[in-house]
Amino acid sequence: MSIWEDTDNIAMYVHWDIPHLQLKVYVHDNGKYSYRDNGLSFVMIFQDLHSDPAQCSIKTGTNTPLTGGATLTYDSKTTLTSPRS
Repeated sequence: MSIWEDTDNIAMYVHWDIPHLQLKVYVHDNGKYSYRDNGLSFVMIFQDLHSDPAQCSIKTGTNTPLTGGATLTYDSKTTLTSPRS
């Protein structure tokens, strides 16, 4: 398993690279795939933000491209919930 397959490591790098999101982003594997060889699917939860965050996306790097065979796809959905009263 590479460091990018572990949700704790993904959360750590988000916290390092986007300081205003420290302790406000939680990354969880959503259990879509039983085996890592079949794919990765996870949820990023933004909590206790004082404003709407910009759209986040995962992109392949120029020097370190994401790999995954002929069927590599990216899917992104955003769900907004209203604050609790």
